[in-house]
This record gives sequence, C-alpha cells and structure tokens, in this order.
Amino acid sequence: MRMMKLKYLICNHKNKLTYNELKKYTNRLKNIDTSKVKFIVCPSLPYIYNFIDYELCSQDISQYEEVITGETTGKQLKELLIKYVLIGHAERRKYLKENNEVLIRKIKMANKNDIKVIYCVTEEESDLDSAKRKIKEYIDSVNLYLKDDAIIAYEPIWAIGNDLELDYNYINEIISYIKELTNKEVIYGGSVNEKNIDNFINNPQIEGFLISNSGLDLDKLSQIINKMS
Repeated sequence: MRMMKLKYLICNHKNKLTYNELKKYTNRLKNIDTSKVKFIVCPSLPYIYNFIDYELCSQDISQYEEVITGETTGKQLKELLIKYVLIGHAERRKYLKENNEVLIRKIKMANKNDIKVIYCVTEEESDLDSAKRKIKEYIDSVNLYLKDDAIIAYEPIWAIGNDLELDYNYINEIISYIKELTNKEVIYGGSVNEKNIDNFINNPQIEGFLISNSGLDLDKLSQIINKMS
C-alpha cells in the first residue's frame, strides 16, 4: 500500500467552459473539500480571478518580453499570483507547432519570473521503444533549462480525452523510464477518471495527476480527491 499522500491534482480546463458554465462550476466547486490534495486549477486566462482562492497554473506563457498583442508575459502571470505554468502540452506541440526552441524560451521566461514549470512529454503511439526514444528526446532537449523543482507531466497523445482501456503496465514502464532520465517529480495525465485512478494510486513513482474532463465533472472530481487522500 502507498504510504505517502499523492501531491498534485492539476485541473486543466483548456478552453472548454463558457462563462455561464463557469459560474455553475465555481458555485459547486466551493462545496468540495479540495484541501485533501495539492489542488491546482488551470483555468482559461479570462477566468483567472474566479479561482483566486485556489493555487493557479497558467495554460501558457509568452516566449517574448516585447509588447505583442495577444501575448501574456511571465511578469503579468507572476503579478496574478500564478505559481505554475504548463509548457509543451501535446495539443500545443501538434496544432501550434511549438518546437524545442519555442519551449526553451518559454521555460526561461517562467524561470525568470519564479513560476514553476510543468513540462509535458508525450508520444503518439503506444509502442514502448519508440515512446522511450521520443520522451528522451523531449527531456534531453530542455533538461538543461529545467529547475530542480520542475514537474514532468507524462500525457500520451493516444490517451488524451479518450474513453479507452489504458495499459497500466505500459504507462508505469514509461514513468519508470522518465524517473531514470531525470530527478524531477512526475505526474500522469491522459483519461484519468474516478474509476481507473485506483490503478495508479499505489505507484510510488507518480506524484499526482493532470486531468481535464474529470476535473470539469465535479462529481467525478470529488471522487478522485477522496481516493487520492
């Protein structure tokens, strides 16, 4: 049995909530005891102040310090009391073509503003050998710039947002490999829900979870918190 309490439960809202949905969500969230875990919210930026009572994570950070329309700088995030930032998420790598050069600049901006990096690594297909090569490439390319307190989030593309049967032995093998590559804390993301979380909880190499859909369903979220605590 696991003796140490899991640290992180990070809820990435992406851009899924409308404002009316947000109001219903926040009203119900107040009734959930989130103190049982290290609960962190990644809301859409316009909704940041609706979650001011929780620890905050930004979904992105500008790679630039220059004045650029539409960008949000590390300095701005710091003054919003945002403590964490997601960098390298699979969706941004895929759709926005964020490469290593971009990610390194973003990591540097987070470091400069004392914002803890949650660096996402992934692979597209569940083939163990190719997955390890890809993840090693992701980590090696930025490892020099990651502070000791950075967190590695393993989110396989094939598992994100899918209601599928996960291969837990495969996932645990990849997480063990990540631990061999770096001394950072590791969290898992990819279709974690209130039903399958039991398969991860007793793995001492997992320090927490990055969730999306399950974090937006407050009945599921409450069950996940209770199982983690």
